Amino acid sequence: MPADGTVPLYGIYNGYATGTQSRGDYLTTPSDYEVRSALGAETVATRTIDGLGLGGALIDGQAYKVLKWAQSEPGSRIKITVTPSLGSIPFVFRSGDGRSRFNGGEWAEGIVLDALPPGTRQIRIEIEHPAVGGRSAYIARSDVEVTVASAGA
Repeated sequence: MPADGTVPLYGIYNGYATGTQSRGDYLTTPSDYEVRSALGAETVATRTIDGLGLGGALIDGQAYKVLKWAQSEPGSRIKITVTPSLGSIPFVFRSGDGRSRFNGGEWAEGIVLDALPPGTRQIRIEIEHPAVGGRSAYIARSDVEVTVASAGA
């Protein structure tokens, strides 16, 4: 997991290639585009987001509809991309942040849907999980489509 303000360095090994290495080719790069190209993949993510779904939460004492997922471990970095753009990045609320309580006491994090303008939006959530407890670092990603018929989700 790269430190804040830095980028990840990916290392890929292809044991079947016939390159200059004795057992195949290696690619080391900070570019996830190069990794995706080398793997023929859309993303470098290896998992989907756990517990992703619609739900409710009390935020600052007010009830909201939210897109929520299982809370990630400390040190994780979350990237939210909305297309077409909203002009700003949605704020991620987390259980235990002193402002949010998800329905059923669920230990979760998520974004508020009530403020979305009418229309259809694609929301991409990417979470960079750090290496913890003997588990390697990994990236999880999920894409959802949200349609709002009138103001508010």
